[in-house]
Amino acid sequence: KLHMSQNIREIPKIEPYQVYNKIKEMNIPQSMVPSDFPPRVWKTFSVELSTPVSIIINKILTTGDWPDLWKIEWVTVIGKVSDPKDRGDLRNLSLTSFISKLCENIIYDLLISHWGHKIDSAQYGGRRGYSVTMYLIKLVDFILYNLEESKAIIMCLIDFSKAYNRLNKSY
Repeated sequence: KLHMSQNIREIPKIEPYQVYNKIKEMNIPQSMVPSDFPPRVWKTFSVELSTPVSIIINKILTTGDWPDLWKIEWVTVIGKVSDPKDRGDLRNLSLTSFISKLCENIIYDLLISHWGHKIDSAQYGGRRGYSVTMYLIKLVDFILYNLEESKAIIMCLIDFSKAYNRLNKSY
C-alpha cells in the first residue's frame, strides 16, 4: 500500500498505447485459465482492450492493490515419465490469467526503466538478456583467472532443484 505522504503525481501513468504494444509483443498462450478471455480475443481486440487495461493498471499503481482473482494459480501435475512412481517423477504445470501476466510485464518494464541502472551487474535472475549460461561462463572465467593468479577460491554450491516444488507433501 502507498502511504498518504507519497505524492501520487510521482507515479508514472501507463498509456493505452503501451498496453497495446505489450499485448502485441507477448506470446498468447495456447491454454488458458477457466476465468480468462480466450487467447484469440486478446490479439483480435487489443486496441479495444488497451484502454480499460491501462485504467486498471493505473489504479493498481496508485492504490497498491493487486486484484485477488489475479493471484490465483491453476496447477496441474503431469508425469515427467510415462509411469510415475514417486513425487520426483511429477512436474507442475501452472497457469495464471493472461491479464495478470500482462500487468506484471508492464510493471516490470516500468521498474526496469526507472531503476534498472541500480541493479547489480552480477544479478542474472529475472532479467531479460541474462541467462544461466552467461552466469556460468562468468563463473568459469572467474575461477580460471583466480587459478592463474594463484588465489584461493571458496565456493558454496546449493542444489535448488526441489526447493520450489509446489506438490502437497501430505499425500
